[in-house]
Amino acid sequence: MSFGAVQAVLFDLDGTLVDSVPDLATAVDTTLVEFGREPAGEARVREWVGNGAQRLVKRALTGSMDGEPPAALFEQAFPRFLEHYGRHLSDRSRLYPGVAEALATLRAQGLALAVVTNKPERFVAPLLSALGIARDFAVVVGGDTLARKKPHPAPLLHAADALGAAPAAALMVGDSRTDADALNPFGYTFRIADGAVVIDQPYTNPQSVIDSFSETYLRTARSYLASADVRANGTLFSWQGRDVQAAFGAEYRHEDLRDTRPPYHGENPPDSGLDPTNNDFLLHPARPDVIGDRDVLSAYGEVVVPLVTPAQSWPMLYSMEVSASA
Repeated sequence: MSFGAVQAVLFDLDGTLVDSVPDLATAVDTTLVEFGREPAGEARVREWVGNGAQRLVKRALTGSMDGEPPAALFEQAFPRFLEHYGRHLSDRSRLYPGVAEALATLRAQGLALAVVTNKPERFVAPLLSALGIARDFAVVVGGDTLARKKPHPAPLLHAADALGAAPAAALMVGDSRTDADALNPFGYTFRIADGAVVIDQPYTNPQSVIDSFSETYLRTARSYLASADVRANGTLFSWQGRDVQAAFGAEYRHEDLRDTRPPYHGENPPDSGLDPTNNDFLLHPARPDVIGDRDVLSAYGEVVVPLVTPAQSWPMLYSMEVSASA
């Protein structure tokens, strides 16, 4: 696997590496109930995450994506949310499938990794440790590490610099428009398709979108052969005291081959409008799935003519025969 000029990979946290919504929802609902509000529920909280803890609490207090609660109410509720979340940081949060394996693969390739998130920094390291991936990251940038957070480019530029990588040699992996916007100083352009970020112009050419970390490395293949053979043999005739043998038979074989790949596997998706055979993250040559099966029926015949028999053996030669088959 080759990553070309890439030296560092920057990861968003919530929604990219970790499904942390269950614990965030617990903290949000506990805070709302404490202030005499109805709990929002996990599904609603899932719609609100992605722009940092302060915006999450403001959305919870107003029920609106861009709502602004009274300043006094927010100043009371926000510390309570942080306290509740700190107590239940990793109760139900889980890594997405394939994350641990993907991080190990990237590190084995010599890439430097960082987390760049809008989550308050004090929660990031404990969460990474609880989920067993803290050792994978050399740099952690939280939402309050710097004066500005994503989508401002400062956190990404700061992380790339801390990893010793030029912006053009660093990639950002995220799940939202916030992450896409922050890519702009790296020379990227992007678009949103079906709720997903589609990178149109990375540092040299496009990167495709995948639905999970494990999908990049997933490949499914199977092949099997089933056969049946019928054979009959015996003496055809005698020639100069030698029995000429003959055998006839038939064979039936069924062969089944399946070599399939997930929808996104390193090449650009065929419906993305991008060149499907050109990608900096090409894990294998672009080629379609291989699917096929066939039935084979064959017949054969064989004739064996003995030249030397045990009764007529020569010195150092016990027996010899010639056979022909078709």
